[in-house]
Amino acid sequence: MTMLELVKHLNFAVVVLFTLLYLYQGFYVVVGLVRRRWQDRHQPSRLHRFAVVVSARNEEGVIGELLESLNRQNYPKELLDLYVVADNCTDDTAGAARRAGAFVYERFDQVHKGKGYAMDYLFRRLKEEGKDCYDGYFVFDADNLADPQFLREMNRGLKALHPDALLIAEDSSAWPGVTAPVEQGGLGFDYKWDMGWMHDTLSYFQTPPADRPAQGRKLTFSMDYFGTERYLLPLSHDEVVHGKATILQKMHGGYEEKFHQARALYLYMLSHPGKKLNFMGNEIGHFREWDESREQDWNLMDYPAHQSFFRFVQTLNRIYLDTPALWKEDYRPEGFQWLAMPQGERGVFAFLRRGGGQCLLAVFNFLDQEAEAALPIPDGGRLELLLDSGEAGFGGTGGPAEQTVPVERGRAALTLPPYCGRWYLLK
Repeated sequence: MTMLELVKHLNFAVVVLFTLLYLYQGFYVVVGLVRRRWQDRHQPSRLHRFAVVVSARNEEGVIGELLESLNRQNYPKELLDLYVVADNCTDDTAGAARRAGAFVYERFDQVHKGKGYAMDYLFRRLKEEGKDCYDGYFVFDADNLADPQFLREMNRGLKALHPDALLIAEDSSAWPGVTAPVEQGGLGFDYKWDMGWMHDTLSYFQTPPADRPAQGRKLTFSMDYFGTERYLLPLSHDEVVHGKATILQKMHGGYEEKFHQARALYLYMLSHPGKKLNFMGNEIGHFREWDESREQDWNLMDYPAHQSFFRFVQTLNRIYLDTPALWKEDYRPEGFQWLAMPQGERGVFAFLRRGGGQCLLAVFNFLDQEAEAALPIPDGGRLELLLDSGEAGFGGTGGPAEQTVPVERGRAALTLPPYCGRWYLLK
C-alpha cells in the first residue's frame, strides 16, 4: 500500500468517526427536545399561590390532623397559606389550629350561624387586610385529610384529567372568573353557588307581606350580576340546620300560609335562570331541621298538606325538564326578559324565559292580597296555562285559573290570587 492510499484510508476513517459522533449528539438533542416538550405538556406552566380555608365549629379533636396533612403537601410552603375561622366555638378549636400553623380568626355571632356566614366573614377579613392575592382557594371541612399530592394534582387541572366531571364552587366571595376557563385566567369551575340569590330570596319570604313592597329589590338584584358567572341556585343542607329553620318553616305566617308561599317560592326558583340544588326533605315540606343522625320524617306523607306539597314538587320538576324555555338558554341574555314592575312594588313579578323555540311567561303575586296585572306581551298571540301553584290539587285555595288568556293590543290581563305563581306558554 502506497503512502497516498494510506492517507486516503485514514481520511475516510476520520470522516466516518466524526459522522457517527455528530449522529450520536444529534440523537440526544432530539431526545432532549422531545422530553422537554412532553414535560411541558404534563407539568403545570407555573406554580400557583393557594389559600386553604376551613370553617370549624367545636372541631378541636380533628382540626390539627387536617392542618398537618396540608403542611405535608408536596408543594412549596411559601405558596400555600392556611386559614381557619373558628365559628362560635366553645372548645379550643382556635388554639389547636394556631398550634398547627394556621392563621386563625375567631367569630362569635349567635344570630348569623352556619358555614356560609363564617366563610363570608373570613373572605371579608382577608380582603380588608389585603390578603386576597391568591390564584385560588380550597375549602375543606375540619374532619378532612389531604393527600400529600392533592394541590399539585389540582394544579395540573381536573378538567384535563376528567373532562366529564362537574366542578361546582360553594363560594360566597366576589372573586371574579370562578367559572371562567383556566386558559382565560379563571378558576375553571363549571358552576358557582349563587349565595346572594339564596340569602336575598329567603329573606324576602321571611318578611311580613305588608313590608314586602319595599323589599322587591331582593328578588331582582340577582339578575344584575347573573351574567358574570355560571350560577347554580342553592337551597342546601346549610340552610336547614343550626337553628335557621327548614325552608318551609322560614316562610312567614301560619301553617297553611307557609305551604302557599313555599309553592310560590319553588316555582320562582325553577323559573329563575341557573341550575338548581334542593336539599332532601324540602320536597315533602319538612318542619324539623336536618339531623345527620336520623332519617327524614317520612310520616309527614300521611298528612294531606304534605302529600299535596310533594305532588306539586313532582309536577314542577317534570314540567321543568320537559320545557326547554326554562333551562336551554340559562346563561345567554336572550333567555330572560323582565316584563313589568321589576321592583315588585305591588308584590307582582313577571318575566319571560326563552329557549328551544319556546317562550314562557312566569308571573307571581307574593303578597297576601289578590293582585291585578296587565302585562306587555311583545310577541302577541295568546297565553296557555302550564302550571298554577294555587291549584286545589296542590293544596291551593284559589279558584280555577283561566286555561287560555288572550293577548289584546300587546297586553295580557291577569288576576292573581294571594301567594300565587303561574307558568304560561306563549302561543
